[in-house]
Amino acid sequence: MRPISTELGDKMRVTAEVFAEHGFDGATISAISKATGVPTSTIYYNFDGKLEILAFLLRAWLNRTSVVVQEAVAGADSAAVRLARLIDAHMYSMAHDPSTFQVLFAEQGRIGRLPDVSDAVQEVFHRPLAELLVQGAADGSLKDVTVETATSVIYGAVTFSGLRRIVTSDGAVPAFDPGLVSAEVGEIVLKGIVPE
Repeated sequence: MRPISTELGDKMRVTAEVFAEHGFDGATISAISKATGVPTSTIYYNFDGKLEILAFLLRAWLNRTSVVVQEAVAGADSAAVRLARLIDAHMYSMAHDPSTFQVLFAEQGRIGRLPDVSDAVQEVFHRPLAELLVQGAADGSLKDVTVETATSVIYGAVTFSGLRRIVTSDGAVPAFDPGLVSAEVGEIVLKGIVPE
């Protein structure tokens, strides 16, 4: 892939809506051109097909999300407080770019063929969460749990809660109130559902 200008990159972000609506296989370069206003010749010049466009979109979204995740987990607060902020960060990213998140979720199989994207998913979602669980057990703010299982459970709670709201939204951005959903998910994750 050639270096992409900021202007072209901004226009190509609309491609996520095409992939989200038609699926990767159903999306065409012609439809992408129409949605973005970028001529097909420019698309073919800069990208070696749809998979490279998909990789570009996902890398850009993961880079943006990585920034808010790093801010969320930084600092001297307890791991539990930082975990709540991490959930906030992910909800914000999903709500404010719902099409790209929907594509990220739907195209998990293809992501396996894009090692750098697959690694970035680990860096943005799984590793920070696993690190907080270990730190929380050490600082006493979280229970000592099996990290791999707890990471999967929390990841599922966050992603499926956001995804459900995205697919039932009216297409608005943000797709849902990230603060409200984050608070609800955080309450369940941090306090459970069994009354004390």
